[in-house]
Amino acid sequence: MLVTGEFGCAGAPAVQAAAREVFVAADVAGWVAQARAVALTTPAYQRGLVMLEQLLASLMPEVTTLLANYPNPFNPETWIPYQFC
Repeated sequence: MLVTGEFGCAGAPAVQAAAREVFVAADVAGWVAQARAVALTTPAYQRGLVMLEQLLASLMPEVTTLLANYPNPFNPETWIPYQFC
């Protein structure tokens, strides 16, 4: 966090897009919780925490949709389609 805090602002859009493929929102949320628990007040640490929160926000989908199951709810091989946008 101290290293990323030294960069100042968030990374380029290409870097953020690549981060979506590498990071999982649950992992980043855990890191944010751990960072908040430490509660350091140095500017570099606080910038790192802000960057983690921005990364977490970029990983969360804005819209989710749960569609109807297919072919029927009583079939043991029923599918439940979903979408993240």
